[in-house]
Amino acid sequence: MWAQFFAVERVAEIAFDPRLSRVLMAEGIDLLAEVPALEIASAPFREHRWPQLLAAQTRLSKKNAAIIERQEQLLKYKNRKRRRGANT
Repeated sequence: MWAQFFAVERVAEIAFDPRLSRVLMAEGIDLLAEVPALEIASAPFREHRWPQLLAAQTRLSKKNAAIIERQEQLLKYKNRKRRRGANT
C-alpha cells in the first residue's frame, strides 16, 4: 500500500514541476488522470490527499494558462513590431 502512495506522490511531483507542467499542459498531457485513485484502498487518501492533489492541479493549470497566454501575446507583439520595422 505504501508503494502506491509513494508512486502517486512521485507522479504529482513530476506533474507539478513548474517548467514541466507548462509543457505537459501545452501538449495536453494530464499525468494525474493516469493515476487509478479509486483503486487505492485507503479512505484517507481518497477523501483527503487526492482532492488536495486535484485542487493543486487546478490552481497550477490556471496559473500556467495565464503564463502561456502572456507569452503568446508577447510573441504577437514582437512579431508585429518586426513587421513594422521591415516595412519602413
